[in-house]
Amino acid sequence: IQTAHRTEVAQQQAAALEQQRSDVHQQVRELKKSFAAHDTDGSGFLEVEEVVELLRDTYRKQAVSRSSAKVRKEVESVIGQYDEDGDGKLSLAEYARMQCTEPSFKLKLRCDEQQAEAIVAQIRNQGAAASRIQGVHRGNGTRKEVAAMERDEAATKIQAGHRGNSGRQEADRVKRVRDKAEQSGALHDELAQVEQEHDSATKIQAAQRGHVAREEAVVQGQHAESGGLHQELVQAEEEHDAAVTIQTAHRTEVAQQQAAALEQQRSDVHQQVRELKKSFAAHDTDGSGFLEVEEVVELLRDTYRKQAVSRSSAKVRKEVESVIGQYDEDGDGKLSLAEYARMQCTE
Repeated sequence: IQTAHRTEVAQQQAAALEQQRSDVHQQVRELKKSFAAHDTDGSGFLEVEEVVELLRDTYRKQAVSRSSAKVRKEVESVIGQYDEDGDGKLSLAEYARMQCTEPSFKLKLRCDEQQAEAIVAQIRNQGAAASRIQGVHRGNGTRKEVAAMERDEAATKIQAGHRGNSGRQEADRVKRVRDKAEQSGALHDELAQVEQEHDSATKIQAAQRGHVAREEAVVQGQHAESGGLHQELVQAEEEHDAAVTIQTAHRTEVAQQQAAALEQQRSDVHQQVRELKKSFAAHDTDGSGFLEVEEVVELLRDTYRKQAVSRSSAKVRKEVESVIGQYDEDGDGKLSLAEYARMQCTE
């Protein structure tokens, strides 16, 4: 019976823990919904005016009358109490703690101080996870920027190729002018001018090639930085998963040990019940289902004989009458199986 009771208690505790976990998730959803409804500017915080409107809504739903000055005074007091970082506004975690513990603001939530801490912890964990995800998104954004820069670089190279074609065309023009100059000295000045233009174009192309090389170096550096941040994020997530796995394995091992101990205790109780029933039946000589005084006297004599202890009949009877008086719970002058079991276990 005791083992069955402990098992039932353990099951009730497990069910209560599961219910508490479900309650926390439901309460977090309700808090987020309420927070978003009153965060009218979408800043991710509740400023004083937004909290004032929240309290007014609460009083309207409760059919409670409060002046604007009194509502504002209450709000300033509450923000002063729950604004942990002192920025004059409430984050989601600070809002959750206020809703769970401040009587004026409670959203019909079933949460004591311990549950309030669990709710705030879950909200902060979710916020940290969201920050990690945003970090990954920022990394993706950096990679997109790098890809855009690479496309610009390719376009620059194409333009440089066009300029190279222009340079070759200029070279051909120089050659043609030189040929003409050989035929006519009057074209000498034009040839000199074309050669100067060609030299200028060559210098511009060299400067552009240097600019492209510098841009390539910047792009490679950004690639390396983005890859390093991504690798750190992956490593942190792997370490977190490993810690969760170790904690889960430890809890499983403890639960298995407790279950094995309960099963062993249950087996011991069953064995002891069988032995008590066997002993009771052996001394219930008239099969009445009870042990009368004479049957208990004979039981005690057997016990003393096995222990090689000498007792007079009068002394044995006196002991039996004392024991029956102590364990005969219903006062019928004899022992039932349950009364006999208690006597055997404690006398």
